Amino acid sequence: MASRAQRTLKSRRESSLLIGGFVLLGGLAMYSLPYFIVKGKQGQNTLAKEGPLSKTEVRRGAFLNSGSKDIGPDPDWSFVTNSYQGRRSAYPERPNQSEA
Repeated sequence: MASRAQRTLKSRRESSLLIGGFVLLGGLAMYSLPYFIVKGKQGQNTLAKEGPLSKTEVRRGAFLNSGSKDIGPDPDWSFVTNSYQGRRSAYPERPNQSEA
């Protein structure tokens, strides 16, 4: 009888390890999915779009830009360098403390 109980305990332990292994592999697969999606899109410019915006994009833009009235691509954004070429600088100048 002791051997039957040991076999049952051993099979439960093995099945628990098997299930845990499958859960671990599934978790690793889900965790690595964004990495493989980004690698698949590498080299493609997903921001640039030729042609006018669709009605859905115009409607979404109003919510994302919190009521912005300018519709269309930003003329100050460079898709080649992936940087903003407009008025703002990365480090705006601070006013002199002696003048204030």
